Amino acid sequence: MKTGILTSGVSQDFERALKLVRADGFRYVEIQYAWGAEDGSRSDQQEREVRRLLEQNHIKCTAVMRNIFSGLSLDDTSPGSLRYQNELEYLRDSIRLAKSYGCSKTRINSFDRHQVVFGYGGAENHLTDGNRIWLKFLRLMEPVCQIAEEEQITIMIETGTNGFLHTAALMRKALDELMCDRLMALWDPANCLYSSEIPYPDGYERLQGKIAEIHIKDLKICKQLASITYCPVGQGMMAPYLKDLAAALHRDRFQGGVILENQVMPAGGTEEEGYRLSVPAFRNIFIRNTK
Repeated sequence: MKTGILTSGVSQDFERALKLVRADGFRYVEIQYAWGAEDGSRSDQQEREVRRLLEQNHIKCTAVMRNIFSGLSLDDTSPGSLRYQNELEYLRDSIRLAKSYGCSKTRINSFDRHQVVFGYGGAENHLTDGNRIWLKFLRLMEPVCQIAEEEQITIMIETGTNGFLHTAALMRKALDELMCDRLMALWDPANCLYSSEIPYPDGYERLQGKIAEIHIKDLKICKQLASITYCPVGQGMMAPYLKDLAAALHRDRFQGGVILENQVMPAGGTEEEGYRLSVPAFRNIFIRNTK
C-alpha cells in the first residue's frame, strides 16, 4: 500500500506541509488545498510551484481531490442543466491536472445525501418517489463513466458523510450496476460509520476489489444529536477496527493509497497541531502493523 498524507490537513503552506510529510517518512500525498486554493483552482504559476516542490521533495501525488458534484441536489439536476455540465468541465480540468502530476486518479463526490433511497411496503410512495432517485443517479453517472474510459483514468467516488453514496453497501451497489472498470471507490470508513456501517470486516469486504484509495481519520459520533467530533487516530470510534483493517490490507497486498486525512484542529490551534496528534498512531498501525 502507499501510505500518505492529505497536505491540506497539515498546512495550507504547501512547502511547509511537504517538509513535515517528508520528515515523517511519507512519500505520497493528496493535496486538495494549497495556499487556500483547491485543486483545479490554482493559478498556472502556483501549479508550477506545486510540481517543483513535489519533485524537490521526491514526493508523488496519488490523486486529484477537487470537490465535484459535492452537495449538488439530485432532485434539481438533469443531464442538460448548466450546473451539471459545468461540473463535467471541472472533472475534465481535474483529469488534466492529474496527468500533469503523473497520477492516474481523480476524485468526485456523489451529490447530496438522501436519508431514504429505497422504500418498500408502501414507503416508496411516501419517502422515495417510487425509488426513482437511484435510477436518476445512475443516469447522471453515465457521462462520468464515458469520460473515464475516453481519458483512460480512474475516477474515484468518495463515500461522503453528506453524500448520496454514504456507505460501502450503497457504493458497491452503484459500482456493480454501472459496470465501469474505471469507476472505483475512495472509501472513507469513518464517514460510513456515521451511517452505522461497521468498517471492518463489513465495509471492507463489501468493497474489496473496488477500492482505489482509502481515507483514514477518527471521530466520535452522537447520532441522536446529529453530531460529529473529530479526534486523533486511535482515540475515537474507529479505534476497534484500525489494526484489523491494516492487517487485511497487508494480507491482501492492497496497492492503492491509504491517506491520513487530518481534520482535527485543537481549540485555538492549527491543522499542523492536529496532524501531529494523529500521525504517530497512523504510522504505527498502517506501516508497522503486519499482523
